[in-house]
This record gives sequence, C-alpha cells and structure tokens, in this order.
Amino acid sequence: MTDILIKEKKVINVSFESIQNASKAFFEKHWPKGTDQVPEWRSWDLKGVVPGNELRGVYLLTDHNSNVIYIGVGASRGTGKYRGHGLGSRMHFYIRVKKKGAPMEYEPTQIWRDRGLSTIYTLGFEKMAYLACGLEAYLLMKFDP
Repeated sequence: MTDILIKEKKVINVSFESIQNASKAFFEKHWPKGTDQVPEWRSWDLKGVVPGNELRGVYLLTDHNSNVIYIGVGASRGTGKYRGHGLGSRMHFYIRVKKKGAPMEYEPTQIWRDRGLSTIYTLGFEKMAYLACGLEAYLLMKFDP
C-alpha cells in the first residue's frame, strides 16, 4: 500500500492503523506522564453529532478501505454560527446535510465523495489543546516527507 493524504493535488495513501501508531508515538514524546488520559481517535459515520464537536483537535477523512485521504486540524473554537465548535466547525468543508429535515444525517460533498470519503475520525483535546497543531504537523511530516 502507498501512503494517503491530499495536499493540494498530491495524493498519498496511509492506513488508519499507521496513523494510530504514529499518534501513540507522538503522545509518548509530548503528553505529560501521570496526567489525564491521552486523547483517543473516535470514528464518526456521518450520523449524529461529530465526536469532540466542541473540542479543538485533529481529524482524519478516510475511504471505504480505512485509508486516510486527508489530515486536518480544528484549532480554533469556531466563529459566527460555529462559535464554540472546534472540530465541528471544520466539517462543513467536507460534508453536507443528506436530506433536509432528516435528523442529523450527512453525506460527503461531491469532491470528497469522488475521493471516496466514508468515515471521519476525530481526536479532541479537553486539555493541552495546543498539542493539536503539533500532532497534525507530526503526522503530515511523517507521512508526507
């Protein structure tokens, strides 16, 4: 398998398992020992509320084979109608409401449907949210040399 990310027009392939392993290595280096539990990746099947919607963190877009097609960061707390939504404020770039009036069910926008978007993973930081930018940079550096 080749390694995945979409950076401008460049496509790279990486498995979700590789991202999990790299994240673990990142936290072993940067998460203070003896403090709160390390944040974990949570999957979202585009139904209901985005896990960690209100938190700052890192997100992954994956295809039907669990290959990561994009890595992003939601480092702010949102603005306008998305105020108070860290990770959730980023999702409108990738998904839309599936059917008006349907209860919180979403689908990828056309460009992301064409790229095979199936599942979104989020890793939200309740504390030490500044590490979100570091984790994103670490993953991009590791998988997009």
